[in-house]
Amino acid sequence: MSNRLNICLSSDNNYVQHMAVTIQSLIDNHLNNELFIYVLDTDISEENKTKILSLKRDNVQIIFKKINEDLFKDYNFSEKSHFTSAIFNRFKIPEFFSNLDRVLYMDVDIVVMQNLSDFYNMDMEGKALAMIADWNENIHKKRMNIQKYYNSGVMLFDIKKCLQLDVYNLLMNALKNNKLNLKMPDQDIINLTCQEIIKPVDFTCNTQIHPNLSDNVKWINDNIDKVKILHYTSQQKPWKPKFVPFEEYYFKYLQMTPWKENAEAVIFRKKIRKIRDFIFSTEKIDHNIKYLKFMGIKWFTRVKINGEKRFYFLGLNIYNQK
Repeated sequence: MSNRLNICLSSDNNYVQHMAVTIQSLIDNHLNNELFIYVLDTDISEENKTKILSLKRDNVQIIFKKINEDLFKDYNFSEKSHFTSAIFNRFKIPEFFSNLDRVLYMDVDIVVMQNLSDFYNMDMEGKALAMIADWNENIHKKRMNIQKYYNSGVMLFDIKKCLQLDVYNLLMNALKNNKLNLKMPDQDIINLTCQEIIKPVDFTCNTQIHPNLSDNVKWINDNIDKVKILHYTSQQKPWKPKFVPFEEYYFKYLQMTPWKENAEAVIFRKKIRKIRDFIFSTEKIDHNIKYLKFMGIKWFTRVKINGEKRFYFLGLNIYNQK
């Protein structure tokens, strides 16, 4: 088993604080490992690079790799999209790190909760990639008519296998030739192209948080001691005003970084927001049941059954819509 872990992160200047949280949580859980953390740098300022480098320890190397922003310029998003071409940087990882055996890529809205050596050194059974199913896998499988659907926020690369199979060009050709309306461009392309070369991994290695899905939050609560990687996948993030379940882990590590002064202000705003949400809020049980709450009481309920929407007031069915 290798004591060295090669980690790849990708960030621009807007996400560098959150990347610092990911890095600090990695360091805290790998005191006896060699960590080589490679940062795909899309215009991070020199000041912020210096702050990130201040996190280094004797067993930790942090290496910035400047990314050519024109690399994926031919792929344009609509003006309304929150995606940028930087999401495709992970496609290029086998080419960037052809001298390494393995690389573990992680998004930077992640907190590492445990040592990842077992995951990193797992038997990949000849597969080029190891990935974890998306929590909403069934929805995406139906949307895309595929057998499995993985979340691309955590990806373990067998570099030599990826180069042998020319995974980068497979992905880029699929991207250029694709005629579908991709909801999550990079993730959808990976799932369309790599079905047969992905080794499935346990959900604890990429535990995705969906704050509005109570079944998701309950599963995480019940299994929090087993979670290795906590991933804030929804649009609700710990650094935004609205409360997010398990956000305390993000703030724990934020307070260990050069951005620690930001933690107190965000936490205060969240307390104000929590009071407001108690007065009036909505809650989803899953994708079929939604509540409207006032003063903590569920007044209105909307239920989807076989394409029909049913509306209830205090448990009484008042209206149905097909």
